[in-house]
Amino acid sequence: MRRKVIIPIIGLFLLMACARQESYTVSIAGDDKMEGMQHLYESNTYGYYFGVDSDLTKGKTKSNIIEMNHADDSLYLMIESAGMERQIAVQVFMDYEQIPIIVDGSPYFTYYINAGERYSEEIPFQLGIEVNEQYSHKMVTCMTVSSDLHECDTEGTPTNVYSLAYDWILKFDKEQELFLKEKEYQSPTKEYQDMWNGLLINNDITELKRTFPPKEIQCSPGEKIELQYQIGGLGNCEEVLMLLSLDMKQIMVDNKNYLVFRERDKNIMSGTVMITAPEQPGLYDLTGWIIEDPFKNEQKEDFPLAAAPRFTIHVTL
Repeated sequence: MRRKVIIPIIGLFLLMACARQESYTVSIAGDDKMEGMQHLYESNTYGYYFGVDSDLTKGKTKSNIIEMNHADDSLYLMIESAGMERQIAVQVFMDYEQIPIIVDGSPYFTYYINAGERYSEEIPFQLGIEVNEQYSHKMVTCMTVSSDLHECDTEGTPTNVYSLAYDWILKFDKEQELFLKEKEYQSPTKEYQDMWNGLLINNDITELKRTFPPKEIQCSPGEKIELQYQIGGLGNCEEVLMLLSLDMKQIMVDNKNYLVFRERDKNIMSGTVMITAPEQPGLYDLTGWIIEDPFKNEQKEDFPLAAAPRFTIHVTL
């Protein structure tokens, strides 16, 4: 399956502390696979794993490219989870817009799994929309753990260690061009450089400080919410894309499905955007990811996307 993420021992302890017993796949020298698992190691007691494959790419050297004969062929989610019972949410985005997937003949806009303490499953699925096979397409897949919990009900600081997400190139022919839509670049309020990179969303819309978001933001049903973003700081890329979800479903940001930024000289970009709160009272967690060079049709390593710290939007009357 997809490559495992290897993290140094010091990084492992930091990761486990931040994630409240949730972590990526970790390998330590001499470690053995956990009983009943294909990818998780014994040392990763509370870990999880996520990968996607097709019949054409199974067993081959992995990259960010998934090959298919036809768009209605099966793809495969590989999910492993250990150490605790978790609800897991899976989202699939085609050309950066969330789409339904078909599992066992039924459509799911977001697919949920109730995983036990030792869960390992390969789940066949089909894309729930028609796809133009004359082009290659970008397909983002996101697995979010503890999707039934809310950040406001947890202890500690909001964390970005809650998901494994990948930006794949879906190819039907090796020589295909990438399907591209018209894009409009976002104009940030300020740009600067610092020893940081990634994506951060919070509610500081005055000083635009790069601080963790509060665990909870309260609002009224249907209220327009202004949020600050900090995005970028990445090298070797020309563009970055912001993808946000609320309640494990894609949300419009400034009336767009996603935002695109020019990445210049490793700059961090900051500004504000508007989202709309749900109409029904309740707790809704905001999650998000940053994607490097979203419109490049190049083979590269399939490394997980960086996520924004997760927080709760509390809609109350």
